Parts: sequence; structure tokens; C-alpha cells
Amino acid sequence: TVGRAATLAVGMCRRDADLVGAGMDDRVVTPARAELINGYHEVRKAALDAGATGVTVSGAGPSVLGVCQAADRTRVAGAMLEAFDEADVDARAYKTRVGRGAEVFES
Repeated sequence: TVGRAATLAVGMCRRDADLVGAGMDDRVVTPARAELINGYHEVRKAALDAGATGVTVSGAGPSVLGVCQAADRTRVAGAMLEAFDEADVDARAYKTRVGRGAEVFES
């Protein structure tokens, strides 16, 4: 997991969605949390099939986070919503962009 955390950090610094996705592949905590979210495995597969580079449980859940290239956002979000719908789970998608990084404000 330390290696994956490093991959995630490097991916964020480089703004590389593939590295971020690889770094999100937690094999310890996510499997346990995933079992608490109806349809998680189907949603993950649908997102990856639609172009996501990574999918994971956000925090302790129940939110699910997918990372992809900006051009794939609508397709990935739609695939995730459809998979949740098939699992009879009400869901909403929020499409965002990576922030510009830390900013210093002086007063």
C-alpha cells in the first residue's frame, strides 16, 4: 500500500490520470468497504469499461470516486449511474476537474 500511495502522489503531481488510477487500487481497505455498498463491483467495472483509470470507495463510503480524462467524464459518470440504477441504488454524479494546487493568500 505504501507503493500505491507513492504512485498516487506522483500521479497527482504530474496530473497523470493513469498513475492516479493505479495508485487508487487499494487492496486492503477498499475490498472491505466495497461490501457495504450495493452494486460497488458492478459500478467499478462499468466505470473502468467506460474509460475510468481508477475507481475506489471515497473515505469510509458510501461515496464512490472515479478518475478519468476530462473527455471521458460524461461517459464514465453515466456508466456509474446506470450501474447503480441496475443495483436499485439512488445515486448522483458530480463531474469535477483537478484543482490548480495550493494557493497562498496574504492579508
